Amino acid sequence: MPNPLRLVLIDDNPHDCDLAIRALRHDFPDLQVTQMSEGQEFAHHLEQGDFDLIITDYQLRWMNGLAVLRAVKARWPDCPVIMFTDTGNEEIAVEGMKAGLSDYLIKTPQQFSRLPEVVRAALEQAHQHHAHHEVEVFYQRLFETVPIGLYRTTPDGRVLDANPALVTLLGYPDRESLMAVNVVDLYVNAEDRQRWQTLMERDVVVHGFEAQIHWHDGTIRWVKDTARAVHDAAGRVLSYEGSLEDITEYKQTEEQLRATVAAEHRRMEEAIQEEKQRLQAHHRDAIGHLMGRVVHHFNNLLMIVIGYSEMTLRRLDPLDPLRKDIEEIKQAGERATGLTRQLLAFSRRQAVHPQPLNLNGMITSLDEMLQRLLGEDVQLETDLDPALGPIRADLGQIEQVFVNLAATARETMPEGGTLTIQTANVDIDAAEDNQHGPIQPGRYVRLTVRDTGEGTDEGTLARLFEPFFTTKESGKGIGLSLAAVHEIVTQNGGRIQAMSAPGQGTTFIIDLPRVVEAGVVVEQPSVPVEPARGTETVLLVEDEKGVRTLAKQVLREAGYTVLEASNGGEALLLCEQYTDPIHLLVTDVVLPRMNGRTLADRLMRMRRDMKVLYMSGYTNDTLVRSGMLDADATLLQKPFTPAALTQKIREVLNVGNR
Repeated sequence: MPNPLRLVLIDDNPHDCDLAIRALRHDFPDLQVTQMSEGQEFAHHLEQGDFDLIITDYQLRWMNGLAVLRAVKARWPDCPVIMFTDTGNEEIAVEGMKAGLSDYLIKTPQQFSRLPEVVRAALEQAHQHHAHHEVEVFYQRLFETVPIGLYRTTPDGRVLDANPALVTLLGYPDRESLMAVNVVDLYVNAEDRQRWQTLMERDVVVHGFEAQIHWHDGTIRWVKDTARAVHDAAGRVLSYEGSLEDITEYKQTEEQLRATVAAEHRRMEEAIQEEKQRLQAHHRDAIGHLMGRVVHHFNNLLMIVIGYSEMTLRRLDPLDPLRKDIEEIKQAGERATGLTRQLLAFSRRQAVHPQPLNLNGMITSLDEMLQRLLGEDVQLETDLDPALGPIRADLGQIEQVFVNLAATARETMPEGGTLTIQTANVDIDAAEDNQHGPIQPGRYVRLTVRDTGEGTDEGTLARLFEPFFTTKESGKGIGLSLAAVHEIVTQNGGRIQAMSAPGQGTTFIIDLPRVVEAGVVVEQPSVPVEPARGTETVLLVEDEKGVRTLAKQVLREAGYTVLEASNGGEALLLCEQYTDPIHLLVTDVVLPRMNGRTLADRLMRMRRDMKVLYMSGYTNDTLVRSGMLDADATLLQKPFTPAALTQKIREVLNVGNR
């Protein structure tokens, strides 16, 4: 709406003009009014067009209001005109409305008060009409100039409209000659038109319909048609409108390419396979980076749970009734580290420690935990070969294999059932290698895990080990457990097979290389270790508040003086202001704005005798490869226990002091 409003007021009665102006100024304080009472003045002003709205009386000395209206509309069609008069003649009002009058008011006190509302409505109507007109002009210009063939036809094929591009496309001399044609007659094959009609009736919109049609000169060419049906309010088809594109050259090229592809099929298959492997490796690496970030934050949370649990257990009396509850919390936190191992194993970013293991001993030691995981309605049975040979693998990874397979089995037995674990020594030759999948011939330990659950079909079975594939509903699983199992088995030189059918349960067979080594480890006992003590000053830099608070409390209880900072900037300022010696910097590697390595480099220039201990949820190898840490840097892997923290600090501080 214009601001200020430029109004032309045409009235012979000064009193009425004054009333109209006063009524309008309340709503239009910046109103600019030009009053007229002579025809010559009106004609001059009309030619200039310097106004937004005209209010005219009907009875004028030099002409009537209808003549004013027609003169305005003839020169300025979009300008709103309001007639405000003493003459309450319905015929005049009707005639004025037909001629484009915006409104017709009788000069009464009530109508004077309505004048601002009527003016606003007239201006808004004029604005909308102008916008609509601009849109119509735009689309008409677009229709005429766009280099794409556009058309509109009746349902029976009669051409209602066609733009110049379509006329040129089909080779017709002008629009009139094309509009005299029925598009049904243009199709080379009547079946194509019938198929197009069927698609339109079914889908309302047809995209990229290809067919052969006759050009004006009789040649046959390929076109691609995109069209939609236009319906009336009752749903009846009024017309079809769409676009045509000449794709003859494309179709010819397509035929040539088809022949080339057939001749080069084997070579392309090999190239595709190589590219697929490269993309899979890239995809795995990207997922690995993402998982590393997730594990970094998750390890912080686990460290808080395990750390406070351990500190609380040290303070409780051995007979305290709360001790068992706290021990359960600590054990749950330690088991949760299995999820981080699962993520890291899949992404090949887990720090592994291979050692000789006996699966029979591991199964026996995990029996109670597996039974709790399976629940009371699932029976766990074992059939273990007493002469089973050892394997060489990481203890945590193999524990994870058992936990993941048991959890998978539990999901397939909602009404209960039996999970059977078997072990055996096997010798695999080349023939079995070809039959059951790639594996080096040799001596293996075979682990068989069989459930009596629902089973699965071949399609699902083929995708079981795909990362993030799951048959669970959204929010019930991430589809990573079996992918992690597959990755662990593969990393350790083994092979995993899955066999299943609907209603017949699922069997997993894992073959791991058998070794001949002494000192077989069954499990690693967790022996409580008292925190190592000290009196030095430690600068602790950790952006995770919970981890920082826990570490500060542990160190102070161990006798250390602790200075704390949540980021590199705070640490630099604190180090400048603190005048006494700072013996050790303990910093997370990943910090906001300034990483731990950069912070350590800057602080070491200020305090050359200060030693450095890094903390991170990422592995040392990952940090070194990313350039965030030197290979010889001392790193404490999260999550760690309070005892592990104080022992590592003591080790770092003692270096060079003996």
